Amino acid sequence: MLRSIGFSVITTKYFGEYRSWENTWYTLLVLHLKKLKFYKFLKQKSFLQGLFYLNTFDHVYFAAQKRQV
Repeated sequence: MLRSIGFSVITTKYFGEYRSWENTWYTLLVLHLKKLKFYKFLKQKSFLQGLFYLNTFDHVYFAAQKRQV
């Protein structure tokens, strides 16, 4: 798309984000699998604390420069 409007792509980078274990397991166990009791057990035992980094390659950073005519 950038090339079609006169830009040269200098770099393309994909980046992820940090996600919480608690939110991830809530989505999986409670919303999808309907396992509320198991989710509450894991949360009570503090197994859901912390973050993890996930790159699903859906966030993209482009650097581009307008081509000289």
